[in-house]
Amino acid sequence: WGANIRFSVVMFDTSYIGEGGLDLADVANHDLPHFRTSRLEYETPHDHSDSGHGVPAMLISFLQRFQSHFKSSSILELREIYDIDVNQLNTQYFQNKAWPAAETIAQYVDNDPYILTLYKELYFRHVYSRLSPSVQQRLASWENFKHLFHQLLDVQSPVHFQLPHNWLWDIIDEFVYQFQNYHQFVAKPANKTPEETAFLAQHDMWGLVDVVKFLELAMAKSKILHTLSAEKESDTRGDNFANNNLYMMLGYFSIIALVRVYTLLGDYRLALKTLDPIDFKKGILASGTHSHSQLFTRVLACHISVYYYLGFCYLMTRRYFDATRAFQTILGYLARTHQFHSRSHQFEQILKKTEQMSALMAITVSLCPQSMEDAAHKLLRDKYAEKIQRMQRGEEGVFIELFAYSCPKFITLTLSRNSQPSSDQEAYQHQLGVFLTEVRQHTVLLSLRSFLRLYTTIEVSKLARLLKMDDQAVRSALLCLRHKMLQMTWTGGPVSSGAIQNVSDIDFWIDGDVVHVRDLKVQRNLCDLFLRHINKLDDVCRTLSARSSNVVQ
Repeated sequence: WGANIRFSVVMFDTSYIGEGGLDLADVANHDLPHFRTSRLEYETPHDHSDSGHGVPAMLISFLQRFQSHFKSSSILELREIYDIDVNQLNTQYFQNKAWPAAETIAQYVDNDPYILTLYKELYFRHVYSRLSPSVQQRLASWENFKHLFHQLLDVQSPVHFQLPHNWLWDIIDEFVYQFQNYHQFVAKPANKTPEETAFLAQHDMWGLVDVVKFLELAMAKSKILHTLSAEKESDTRGDNFANNNLYMMLGYFSIIALVRVYTLLGDYRLALKTLDPIDFKKGILASGTHSHSQLFTRVLACHISVYYYLGFCYLMTRRYFDATRAFQTILGYLARTHQFHSRSHQFEQILKKTEQMSALMAITVSLCPQSMEDAAHKLLRDKYAEKIQRMQRGEEGVFIELFAYSCPKFITLTLSRNSQPSSDQEAYQHQLGVFLTEVRQHTVLLSLRSFLRLYTTIEVSKLARLLKMDDQAVRSALLCLRHKMLQMTWTGGPVSSGAIQNVSDIDFWIDGDVVHVRDLKVQRNLCDLFLRHINKLDDVCRTLSARSSNVVQ
């Protein structure tokens, strides 16, 4: 039930930013965490190869083409190399073994420090995804990430190269994933040998403070927060880093990565505050280009991550109406673009993430019924109709099942080297307890709401008999339901903001001993639907007519 998604499908990819600049004050000088080059041995022996140095010929060709396009910053070619060649290498040569060590292939890239750092990142990512990393490899990967951040951030002017957006996103996403994986590994003392335990006690790695600091430094160097705020003020002045596409995307992706970090720690309000600079309503500008606030749509993995963590944070802060809207937005998008992703080698991961968000939406709809789009309603009816009925009857086991399947892999931090690690399930059990506390408060209310929907007026005494409760308990439950019906609801602007609104599909009031109920369901306006499709048909007819004229001419 992990929340990590690591795939490289590009949407709306561009590799430039407008020529206008942002005249902003330089950020203060920041002290980077101390860097030292790792001397750890992380090579894995290879049984066979196509060259005298133990390096397959296909890998040599990959490195040479990578070096050529890397130096010329050919984004389209680099994206093709990353999306296709890397996966072919993993499938044909390195299915169950590691890539050659960086020292082995350095001669093929003229010992280029940037290429070697990026190669090591691919090397360790492959180890984490296909193999089982040793504690030495965990440390070596941490040192390599530190080196990469220093190469990018500890400079006076932007680096000379560019990377495809999906590659850059996967680097940042992998950085947070390995941080998460390390703390889950530490929290399992039974799975470590005495040598591994001693090694971990002697080396500091993947600390929360350093991870957050690197991400915040990337945001500061790129001035992405200033860029997003300046866009709202139509201010286009800036400096070299703010106008550099690589740094802009690095800073932007770091915002999303921080949201994930805070969610893994259970700090949902801080995660939502971190997303505040992104304007989810801005979308496409009048010029037809995507706003900086909508940069996450350029990489499908990032697009899904944004809405997954946004919806989950809303769920855990009891903003079920907003959570449902977030999930149905991204699920509707994935349904509309299904044909573009069905042939991707990452299609199975897209399906899994879709299933997780569908399960979370089933939870939010059970706790807070509301009107939904036809596509989202059909999705829940086809896959979770029976489970939703059981949850609305108050079956706690179904809530636990769906929550365990779809929640992130929470982590508990070890504060020092010598502190005793907690159970790897402690963080999950804590978050599950918080969630179930809210579910139990809704258990009686779910039955109460179902009875209220059957009546326009009903006596309190009759409602008490139906619920097998006394009159005073029913009155207390009605007050509790009234309280739960009022939720903070996003109306635009920062996603952490909102206004208190009644989000239920019913409203009621008590007059003496009688409860009056009013249905708040909004009838769908079919006129707009027909007009929209008529306009689409007219556009299609005009297009066909124009093409027919061209053919005749």
